[in-house]
Amino acid sequence: MALGMPRPTKHPKTGVYYLNARVPSDLVAQLGKSHVKKTLGTKDPKVAKERFPVELEALRMQWQAARTGPQAIPHKQLVAIAGEEYRDYMAMLEDEPGEPSFWMTMEKLHDRVAYSSDTLRNWYGGTADRLLAEKGLNADSASYDRLIGEIHRTAVQ
Repeated sequence: MALGMPRPTKHPKTGVYYLNARVPSDLVAQLGKSHVKKTLGTKDPKVAKERFPVELEALRMQWQAARTGPQAIPHKQLVAIAGEEYRDYMAMLEDEPGEPSFWMTMEKLHDRVAYSSDTLRNWYGGTADRLLAEKGLNADSASYDRLIGEIHRTAVQ
């Protein structure tokens, strides 16, 4: 039996399209799963066909990063990754920046978060994981902590 080309699959009940992929056999034990199912966030087949190759390539980059193991990431690259997050955040606030009282509360929160590295990891870890996954990077512990520090600096800005 020949294997078909990967393509978006439609959920039978909701009609939302998904990327459904088998994890390469050499990574099943490491990742702890044999399949990956990720929503493409649309019911439109044309949009799903556009999003599918982008998501599949991101997934393949993550698998490659898992194969190579944790790597040191240069400071310049960490700053660039955090800078992309900053630009995305600022673009979101461009039309409606919010009330000054909100930003005063955020400033106090940032001061409290900066108190310890564990708190920084708890606060920004999800963002760091997402950014590294989007880039197909597997950061060593020191690089991960430095990325979290850079994300915190951009959040304070």
